[in-house]
Amino acid sequence: MKKIFKTFLAVAAFAAITGITSCTKVCDNGYEGDKCDVQWRTKFIGTYQFADVCPSGNYTGTATITVSANNVVTILLTNYAGIGSSATINGTLDESNKVVISSQAAAGFTINNATGTMTNNIINWTYTITDGASNTETCTSTWTKQ
Repeated sequence: MKKIFKTFLAVAAFAAITGITSCTKVCDNGYEGDKCDVQWRTKFIGTYQFADVCPSGNYTGTATITVSANNVVTILLTNYAGIGSSATINGTLDESNKVVISSQAAAGFTINNATGTMTNNIINWTYTITDGASNTETCTSTWTKQ
C-alpha cells in the first residue's frame, strides 16, 4: 500500500508541475508582455513618414499617432492619408499589431475600411477614401516610424 501511495504521489506531483509550466498567460485586450503590463498602442505612438499609392497619384508626408484618453485600444491618427495636419481620426487596435479605422469623416474626406499592420516599426495600410465630391479610391500606404 505504501508503494502504491508513493507512486500515486509521484505521478500527481509530475502532473501538477507539468500543468503549471504548460499554462500560457492570456492578457487583457490591449495588453501584452510577460506581466501583461505593456499596452499594444505603445509601439504605435510616434511620428511617421508615409508614402501613399492611389489611382489618382502617389503622395508623401508626415503623420502622427498619439494616445487617446478613451481606452487602451484607441489611438489618434493625425494627417492620415495626407488630409491635413489638423485632421485627427480614431484607430482601434484589433490585435497587438493591427489597427482598424471605421468610417470617419475629417477635413472634407471620409476614410473607410482602413486596416494597418505593423511589422518592425512599419505600418502597411489599405484604405478607401472619399472626397467631398463623392470621388472614391482605394489606396495603399507605407508608414515608417521616425
